[in-house]
Amino acid sequence: MKRTILVVICALFVFPQLVQAKSADSIKGGFGFLYPDFNNQTNAGQLANNSGSAFEIGYQTQTVSGTSVQGLIPSLVYSNKRVGFGVYGSRVGTGFGSDESTDTVGGSLGFGLGKKGKFNVGFNYETSLEATTTDSGKVMGTLNMNPGKGSGLAVGLGVGTVLGSDTESDITGKVAVGYSGKNRNNNIEVVYTLPNVDSMDDYTLGVYGSLGDKTYYVGAGYEMTSASGADTSDLLGRVGLVLSGGRSTGFDVSATVRYPLDGAEEATFGGTARMSF
Repeated sequence: MKRTILVVICALFVFPQLVQAKSADSIKGGFGFLYPDFNNQTNAGQLANNSGSAFEIGYQTQTVSGTSVQGLIPSLVYSNKRVGFGVYGSRVGTGFGSDESTDTVGGSLGFGLGKKGKFNVGFNYETSLEATTTDSGKVMGTLNMNPGKGSGLAVGLGVGTVLGSDTESDITGKVAVGYSGKNRNNNIEVVYTLPNVDSMDDYTLGVYGSLGDKTYYVGAGYEMTSASGADTSDLLGRVGLVLSGGRSTGFDVSATVRYPLDGAEEATFGGTARMSF
């Protein structure tokens, strides 16, 4: 199974080399739902709102009960402003050996609707590669409206669930409203997430924004989560530098952090390295 996944990922890595997008035009650094970083496949529909290809390797580490937990997250995305797709994986554990970590893989597909691509739809699927998993994976569909050209308002919706579970799966929902400038890397948005649309008691409210140009990008966010009557809050940050590249190629690196404000957990630190083409 894992060898099959590897072959598929390699094939998708070669495909963008053969079918190049017209130019590199992608959002970098965002944490949100409407303006996520190009390699962050939170919103599959918005993949079609970018242009270019990018391969990224991410690394994260967090201390949990005195033990260091690490994560390695490779991802590949491609879009030509009409159709976008991506694949990603993760290996998380106390080490990167198969006996001390767990693996997940996922894929996303987004389509622009109409000549101007103002609307788009997308689909994401993610599943565990572990033999002990009790379901067939998670799915989410998204629908987004973006400004036709230049600055403007954007709205997004997402609906998801778990497939093949032994118990009845909850329906999750997302709604987001945001605004971007002529440079879409300059944006702000508010995202409201319900883990179960049948209950309004548990939710996550997030505010996200990013800034950037050809040489740098900065992303920030604040999340407040209410679950089972307990409230927690987190700050998110990402700072990236574009080290080289022209109109359609480039290389950038970034540092990331998720900092819990209640002190119940340790902060999560990480970094990324990405080649865009």
